[in-house]
Amino acid sequence: MRRINSATFPQNQHGVALVLAMMIVALVAVVATEISWRFELSMSRSGNRWFGMQARSYLDGMEQYAMKALREDAENPDTKESDHVLEAWAQEVPPISVGQAMLAGHIEDAQGRLNLNTLMPKSDVCTPIGQVLDATSNQCRMPNSVCEPFSGPQLVFMRLLQVFNLGDDEQPEYLPQDQAQAITEAVMDWLDDDSNLRGFGGAESDYYENLEPSVAIANQEMVSVSELQVIKGMPPQLYKQLLPYVVALPAEDVSHINLNTAQAPVLRGIKPEEPCELEPYSEEVGGALLEFVQGGEFLDWAKMADSADLPPEWAQPGGTGSSL
Repeated sequence: MRRINSATFPQNQHGVALVLAMMIVALVAVVATEISWRFELSMSRSGNRWFGMQARSYLDGMEQYAMKALREDAENPDTKESDHVLEAWAQEVPPISVGQAMLAGHIEDAQGRLNLNTLMPKSDVCTPIGQVLDATSNQCRMPNSVCEPFSGPQLVFMRLLQVFNLGDDEQPEYLPQDQAQAITEAVMDWLDDDSNLRGFGGAESDYYENLEPSVAIANQEMVSVSELQVIKGMPPQLYKQLLPYVVALPAEDVSHINLNTAQAPVLRGIKPEEPCELEPYSEEVGGALLEFVQGGEFLDWAKMADSADLPPEWAQPGGTGSSL
């Protein structure tokens, strides 16, 4: 008969107990790590929620401040008739310390920008490329000048496209005039509700459906300025520089540019329609125009001719001034 060594049994028990103890320690460590991680995640979420609510409160406060400033401007008989950069609402709010945050801001007049929806072409029945509808005979004909197929806002946009340097300081590069005209025609096609190409730079659904990824053409007013990114021929660097000077608002609400709050690039694009000029004013002239319109005098398109100090760049024969 085989003899059993009783001394080995307790040793086996000690080995099993040691393994069980190590498993329990590992399990406790895993549970503790999980609880700690969930606690830290919960604290982070609570903190983010708190800071988010705090930031939202700051934003709401600044909005209320802006609404109060605009309400006071609208109710003041001395300021409600015009808007310019010397009014109280246009002044930058000095930094305000609120808890651990610093708040600052300013109000900008969207009417100082070019409203892209004013580029909507007038409805006509002339489908051949480049033809216009004669108001007298109601027949299609070739235009008498390169500017005739375009409205005032479209000409301003065309000039605005040529203002920005697409190169660098050592080798400046500006958009060619023919490319600016092509982009303007493409924007007109994006806005109109037909499928007829306008000019040789236009683009309708056939062009946008063949893009990768494909894009559905709007054929209506723009909802966002970001729609410019997909317009045929629009360089990305030009789009980025355009953003501070254009806006997408209903054309029936904002149909003109407020000269008093317009910036120099926009002012450089506002030129008399006769004689026809597609190039913008120089940078020096733009600076002079900006100094003039921000002098605090009330100007609008209807009263431009009433200003005795009208810059010569805006003076037309007969003193009618430039208009959109």
